Amino acid sequence: MEVQSNDGKVVTEKYNVFVFDQPDKYIQIARAKLNSSNKAESPVAKKAPKRRSVFHWLQNQWSVPRDPICTKESILTTDTLEALHFFLPLRFQIGQSSQVFNSLDDGVSIQNFLHKMGPYCASLIAVKTSRNEVFGAFCSTSWKDRHESKKDLKFFGTGETFLFCCSPKFRIFPWVGWTRNELVDAPVELSSSLFLAANSSTIVIGGGGDSGIRFLSDLSRGYTGPCSTFNSPPLCDSRDFLVAVIEAYGLNY
Repeated sequence: MEVQSNDGKVVTEKYNVFVFDQPDKYIQIARAKLNSSNKAESPVAKKAPKRRSVFHWLQNQWSVPRDPICTKESILTTDTLEALHFFLPLRFQIGQSSQVFNSLDDGVSIQNFLHKMGPYCASLIAVKTSRNEVFGAFCSTSWKDRHESKKDLKFFGTGETFLFCCSPKFRIFPWVGWTRNELVDAPVELSSSLFLAANSSTIVIGGGGDSGIRFLSDLSRGYTGPCSTFNSPPLCDSRDFLVAVIEAYGLNY
Protein backbone atom coordinates (compact mmCIF):
# COMPACT_ATOMS: atom_id res chain seq x y z
CA MET A 1 0.00 0.00 0.00
CA GLU A 2 1.43 3.41 -0.97
CA VAL A 3 0.94 6.36 1.36
CA GLN A 4 2.27 9.91 1.18
CA SER A 5 4.39 11.06 4.08
CA ASN A 6 4.44 14.56 5.54
CA ASP A 7 7.44 15.54 3.41
CA GLY A 8 5.65 14.58 0.19
CA LYS A 9 7.50 11.31 -0.41
CA VAL A 10 5.57 8.20 -1.36
CA VAL A 11 6.29 5.30 0.96
CA THR A 12 5.20 1.72 0.42
CA GLU A 13 3.90 0.12 3.60
CA LYS A 14 4.28 -3.61 4.09
CA TYR A 15 0.86 -4.04 5.61
CA ASN A 16 -2.48 -3.10 4.10
CA VAL A 17 -4.04 -0.74 6.61
CA PHE A 18 -6.36 2.19 7.04
CA VAL A 19 -3.99 4.66 8.71
CA PHE A 20 -5.44 7.36 10.93
CA ASP A 21 -2.71 9.98 10.56
CA GLN A 22 -5.44 12.57 11.07
CA PRO A 23 -8.09 10.95 13.28
CA ASP A 24 -9.65 14.33 14.02
CA LYS A 25 -10.82 14.53 10.40
CA TYR A 26 -13.04 11.47 10.82
CA ILE A 27 -14.22 12.56 14.22
CA GLN A 28 -15.23 15.98 12.82
CA ILE A 29 -17.21 14.25 10.08
CA ALA A 30 -19.05 12.17 12.65
CA ARG A 31 -19.74 15.21 14.82
CA ALA A 32 -20.99 17.21 11.83
CA LYS A 33 -23.48 14.45 11.03
CA LEU A 34 -24.67 14.20 14.62
CA ASN A 35 -25.02 17.95 15.09
CA SER A 36 -26.89 18.57 11.85
CA SER A 37 -30.61 19.28 12.15
CA ASN A 38 -33.09 17.56 9.84
CA LYS A 39 -36.01 19.68 10.99
CA ALA A 40 -37.33 22.47 8.76
CA GLU A 41 -37.13 25.94 10.27
CA SER A 42 -40.38 27.46 11.36
CA PRO A 43 -41.34 30.58 9.34
CA VAL A 44 -42.86 32.10 12.47
CA ALA A 45 -40.08 31.81 14.97
CA LYS A 46 -36.52 30.67 14.48
CA LYS A 47 -35.05 29.02 17.51
CA ALA A 48 -31.38 28.35 17.94
CA PRO A 49 -30.80 24.66 17.21
CA LYS A 50 -29.91 22.58 20.22
CA ARG A 51 -26.36 21.28 20.03
CA ARG A 52 -26.26 17.53 20.44
CA SER A 53 -23.32 16.32 22.49
CA VAL A 54 -21.38 13.59 20.74
CA PHE A 55 -19.95 12.57 24.08
CA HIS A 56 -23.40 11.98 25.60
CA TRP A 57 -24.60 10.28 22.39
CA LEU A 58 -21.58 8.01 22.51
CA GLN A 59 -22.21 7.22 26.16
CA ASN A 60 -25.71 6.07 25.20
CA GLN A 61 -24.39 3.97 22.31
CA TRP A 62 -21.49 2.47 24.27
CA SER A 63 -22.82 2.21 27.78
CA VAL A 64 -20.41 1.33 30.57
CA PRO A 65 -21.88 0.25 33.93
CA ARG A 66 -21.47 2.95 36.59
CA ASP A 67 -22.34 0.86 39.64
CA PRO A 68 -20.17 2.26 42.48
CA ILE A 69 -19.35 -1.32 43.54
CA CYS A 70 -18.23 -2.18 40.01
CA THR A 71 -14.66 -1.40 38.95
CA LYS A 72 -15.44 -1.42 35.22
CA GLU A 73 -13.97 1.52 33.37
CA SER A 74 -13.37 1.68 29.65
CA ILE A 75 -9.78 1.51 28.42
CA LEU A 76 -10.88 3.05 25.11
CA THR A 77 -11.04 6.82 24.92
CA THR A 78 -14.12 8.60 23.62
CA ASP A 79 -12.26 9.58 20.44
CA THR A 80 -11.20 5.96 19.87
CA LEU A 81 -14.77 4.75 20.34
CA GLU A 82 -15.96 7.38 17.86
CA ALA A 83 -13.39 6.25 15.29
CA LEU A 84 -14.24 2.56 15.79
CA HIS A 85 -17.95 3.34 15.55
CA PHE A 86 -17.27 4.91 12.15
CA PHE A 87 -16.04 1.54 10.80
CA LEU A 88 -18.79 -0.69 12.20
CA PRO A 89 -21.38 -2.18 9.83
CA LEU A 90 -24.36 0.18 9.66
CA ARG A 91 -26.72 -2.22 11.45
CA PHE A 92 -24.45 -2.07 14.51
CA GLN A 93 -23.91 1.69 14.28
CA ILE A 94 -27.60 2.27 14.91
CA GLY A 95 -27.93 -0.50 17.49
CA GLN A 96 -27.16 -0.43 21.19
CA SER A 97 -23.87 -1.55 22.70
CA SER A 98 -22.82 -2.17 26.28
CA GLN A 99 -19.74 -3.32 28.10
CA VAL A 100 -20.50 -6.92 29.00
CA PHE A 101 -17.12 -8.28 30.08
CA ASN A 102 -14.22 -6.76 31.99
CA SER A 103 -11.45 -8.98 33.31
CA LEU A 104 -10.99 -6.85 36.44
CA ASP A 105 -14.46 -7.91 37.57
CA ASP A 106 -15.23 -11.02 35.53
CA GLY A 107 -11.88 -12.81 35.77
CA VAL A 108 -9.76 -14.33 33.01
CA SER A 109 -11.72 -17.51 32.28
CA ILE A 110 -12.26 -18.08 28.56
CA GLN A 111 -15.39 -20.11 29.35
CA ASN A 112 -16.88 -17.21 31.32
CA PHE A 113 -16.02 -14.80 28.50
CA LEU A 114 -17.76 -16.98 25.88
CA HIS A 115 -20.76 -17.47 28.17
CA LYS A 116 -21.22 -13.73 28.78
CA MET A 117 -20.72 -12.77 25.11
CA GLY A 118 -22.89 -15.56 23.71
CA PRO A 119 -26.23 -13.67 23.62
CA TYR A 120 -24.83 -10.84 21.47
CA CYS A 121 -24.75 -10.71 17.66
CA ALA A 122 -21.26 -9.19 17.57
CA SER A 123 -18.59 -7.92 19.92
CA LEU A 124 -15.86 -5.33 20.22
CA ILE A 125 -12.86 -6.53 22.23
CA ALA A 126 -10.14 -4.25 23.60
CA VAL A 127 -6.92 -5.38 25.25
CA LYS A 128 -4.60 -3.29 27.40
CA THR A 129 -1.23 -4.92 28.02
CA SER A 130 1.07 -4.58 31.01
CA ARG A 131 3.06 -2.13 28.83
CA ASN A 132 -0.04 0.06 28.32
CA GLU A 133 -0.42 -0.95 24.67
CA VAL A 134 -4.05 -0.99 23.51
CA PHE A 135 -5.42 -3.00 20.60
CA GLY A 136 -8.34 -5.25 19.80
CA ALA A 137 -10.88 -6.49 17.30
CA PHE A 138 -14.43 -6.12 16.09
CA CYS A 139 -15.92 -9.62 15.80
CA SER A 140 -18.90 -9.57 13.47
CA THR A 141 -20.41 -12.92 14.50
CA SER A 142 -21.79 -14.17 17.80
CA TRP A 143 -19.42 -16.34 19.82
CA LYS A 144 -22.24 -18.83 20.35
CA ASP A 145 -21.83 -19.79 16.67
CA ARG A 146 -18.39 -21.27 17.38
CA HIS A 147 -17.70 -24.91 16.56
CA GLU A 148 -16.90 -26.37 19.96
CA SER A 149 -14.14 -28.95 19.64
CA LYS A 150 -11.34 -29.81 22.05
CA LYS A 151 -9.17 -31.37 19.34
CA ASP A 152 -9.46 -29.04 16.36
CA LEU A 153 -10.28 -25.36 16.11
CA LYS A 154 -12.75 -24.58 13.33
CA PHE A 155 -13.00 -21.04 12.06
CA PHE A 156 -16.22 -19.10 11.54
CA GLY A 157 -17.28 -15.48 11.07
CA THR A 158 -17.48 -12.98 8.23
CA GLY A 159 -15.29 -10.43 6.45
CA GLU A 160 -16.83 -7.61 8.48
CA THR A 161 -14.43 -8.57 11.27
CA PHE A 162 -11.40 -6.29 11.66
CA LEU A 163 -8.41 -5.71 13.92
CA PHE A 164 -7.25 -2.37 15.31
CA CYS A 165 -4.43 -0.92 17.36
CA CYS A 166 -4.13 2.43 19.14
CA SER A 167 -0.37 2.95 19.28
CA PRO A 168 1.82 4.45 18.01
CA LYS A 169 -1.17 5.69 15.96
CA PHE A 170 -4.70 4.46 15.49
CA ARG A 171 -4.99 1.86 12.73
CA ILE A 172 -7.72 -0.35 11.33
CA PHE A 173 -6.84 -3.65 9.65
CA PRO A 174 -9.80 -4.85 7.56
CA TRP A 175 -10.16 -8.24 5.92
CA VAL A 176 -7.95 -8.50 2.83
CA GLY A 177 -11.04 -9.33 0.77
CA TRP A 178 -12.18 -5.70 1.10
CA THR A 179 -8.88 -4.20 0.02
CA ARG A 180 -7.95 -6.41 -2.91
CA ASN A 181 -8.30 -5.23 -6.52
CA GLU A 182 -10.61 -7.70 -8.24
CA LEU A 183 -9.18 -6.82 -11.67
CA VAL A 184 -5.55 -7.35 -10.67
CA ASP A 185 -5.30 -9.42 -7.53
CA ALA A 186 -5.86 -13.16 -7.33
CA PRO A 187 -8.98 -14.45 -5.51
CA VAL A 188 -8.73 -14.49 -1.72
CA GLU A 189 -7.47 -17.85 -0.54
CA LEU A 190 -9.20 -19.81 2.20
CA SER A 191 -6.14 -19.31 4.42
CA SER A 192 -6.83 -15.56 4.25
CA SER A 193 -10.46 -15.93 5.31
CA LEU A 194 -9.98 -17.32 8.81
CA PHE A 195 -11.81 -14.92 11.11
CA LEU A 196 -12.76 -16.40 14.49
CA ALA A 197 -12.21 -19.66 16.33
CA ALA A 198 -12.81 -20.65 19.94
CA ASN A 199 -13.34 -23.46 22.37
CA SER A 200 -13.34 -23.68 26.16
CA SER A 201 -9.59 -23.06 26.37
CA THR A 202 -8.68 -21.06 23.25
CA ILE A 203 -9.71 -17.89 21.41
CA VAL A 204 -8.24 -16.95 18.04
CA ILE A 205 -9.07 -13.80 16.06
CA GLY A 206 -7.51 -13.91 12.61
CA GLY A 207 -5.71 -16.93 11.19
CA GLY A 208 -3.53 -17.74 8.23
CA GLY A 209 0.22 -17.51 8.58
CA ASP A 210 -0.09 -16.52 12.24
CA SER A 211 -2.77 -15.42 14.67
CA GLY A 212 -3.85 -11.80 14.80
CA ILE A 213 -4.80 -12.25 18.47
CA ARG A 214 -4.65 -15.52 20.37
CA PHE A 215 -5.39 -16.56 23.95
CA LEU A 216 -4.54 -19.99 25.33
CA SER A 217 -5.78 -21.44 28.63
CA ASP A 218 -7.06 -18.08 29.91
CA LEU A 219 -7.13 -14.34 29.22
CA SER A 220 -4.20 -13.40 31.46
CA ARG A 221 -1.69 -13.54 28.61
CA GLY A 222 -1.83 -13.74 24.84
CA TYR A 223 0.01 -13.61 21.56
CA THR A 224 -0.19 -11.47 18.41
CA GLY A 225 1.58 -12.06 15.11
CA PRO A 226 1.46 -11.14 11.42
CA CYS A 227 -1.91 -12.32 10.14
CA SER A 228 -2.69 -12.93 6.46
CA THR A 229 -6.47 -12.66 6.93
CA PHE A 230 -6.10 -8.97 7.78
CA ASN A 231 -2.62 -8.44 6.33
CA SER A 232 -1.72 -7.05 9.74
CA PRO A 233 1.56 -6.84 11.68
CA PRO A 234 1.84 -7.84 15.35
CA LEU A 235 -0.43 -5.45 17.24
CA CYS A 236 2.12 -4.75 19.98
CA ASP A 237 5.90 -4.59 20.19
CA SER A 238 6.28 -7.82 22.10
CA ARG A 239 4.32 -10.57 20.35
CA ASP A 240 3.78 -12.35 23.66
CA PHE A 241 1.98 -10.00 26.02
CA LEU A 242 0.63 -9.90 29.55
CA VAL A 243 -2.91 -8.58 29.90
CA ALA A 244 -3.54 -5.71 32.29
CA VAL A 245 -7.24 -5.67 31.42
CA ILE A 246 -9.45 -6.96 28.64
CA GLU A 247 -12.94 -5.63 28.03
CA ALA A 248 -15.63 -6.56 25.58
CA TYR A 249 -18.73 -4.77 24.35
CA GLY A 250 -21.77 -6.71 23.20
CA LEU A 251 -23.51 -5.37 20.08
CA ASN A 252 -27.04 -6.06 18.86
CA TYR A 253 -29.26 -4.60 16.16
